[in-house]
Amino acid sequence: MKNKVCLIGGYRLPEGNASSVRAYGNAMLLKNIGYEPVIAGKFTDGSKDELWRVYNGIDCFNVNCCNDREGITVRFADKLISELGEDDIHSLIVYNYPGLGLDKLRRLAKKHGIGMISDTTEWYAFEGKHFIDAAIRKLQTEYRMRIVNKRIGNIICSTYYIQKYYSKYHTVIIPMIDDRSFGSEREKSFKTGGIRRYVYAGSPGYRFRKDKIETIIRSFETMRDKGLPYRLDIYGITEEQYREVYEYEAVNDENFCIVFHGRVPKSEIEDALSEADFYVLFRPDTKVCRVGFSTKAMEAISWGVPLISNDVNGDFERYFTDGQALIVGARDEEGFLKALEKSAAMPDEEVIQMKKNCALHDPFHYQNFAEPVRLFMEQVSK
Repeated sequence: MKNKVCLIGGYRLPEGNASSVRAYGNAMLLKNIGYEPVIAGKFTDGSKDELWRVYNGIDCFNVNCCNDREGITVRFADKLISELGEDDIHSLIVYNYPGLGLDKLRRLAKKHGIGMISDTTEWYAFEGKHFIDAAIRKLQTEYRMRIVNKRIGNIICSTYYIQKYYSKYHTVIIPMIDDRSFGSEREKSFKTGGIRRYVYAGSPGYRFRKDKIETIIRSFETMRDKGLPYRLDIYGITEEQYREVYEYEAVNDENFCIVFHGRVPKSEIEDALSEADFYVLFRPDTKVCRVGFSTKAMEAISWGVPLISNDVNGDFERYFTDGQALIVGARDEEGFLKALEKSAAMPDEEVIQMKKNCALHDPFHYQNFAEPVRLFMEQVSK
């Protein structure tokens, strides 16, 4: 029975990057609907000798063993198919792969009678420090999005925006999803009080073009001018990196506190989220952001942390209730400030209730997407 599904991408295993978070969420979903998922990625310890490991109950294959040129040669896929047996493989799900490598995987899957699915969450822009690298990535992305994905015909979309682009093809929407289940035990741990605590965590992109950090910081500075106390913890960039792009004058006042932490282990961010009152995000209204879905927004909600954000593609309004998030329009910086002010003035009981709403009614639990994905997988063309 063709029951194995191979998830292939730039995954750093077990959970070394945002893509690996997506891989595990999708793998748990596939397992829930009766498939046997296998994740093919790089082990974070750099091992090249060990072919297989089990992480979080999922079989993981080490692509480092085959010494491929990443995104170009696909010897690892030949090895993976040989290990599992082509007669047992339902499909390959390939995540944001460079266009040339993706087309090679498409032809390989067709040769072996295996289904091929493109998991699409990014439409990269032309940006970066090095012109040639940026140009190559842009060309590879355009080839993937405009040509190879359409040849494949089976597409997992992270947002409704990208599903609309592929409306003539076989698609299903899977945003960033998780397998956390907090229940009543998590509910008992909720608390707040004193100065409101806010967290931003992420990779804001080259010169902060993916997340508008300056809009977030400027809004908090306006709150300070209005005498509304806060603590904002920023993970992913340092104060020095921010100053390279924007003017910034730190204020030494515990009632109006912005702390830059730089890049830290995921466990430290999770500790910060467990203590936070709100997660904040403001993204530019660009194609890159309309196509993608924020990993950290999903993780915050699943940790029981309400979201304050703009909505560049309309998806946040589809998933969140008023009791879980304060959502404003795509370019509404004034509305974002008003949402921050509203959160700072909320009674503690209301903040606690929002946290309970998030943890007890997680819109991104994989089981919420089981039925549409089951139907999608049953109709995958080869």
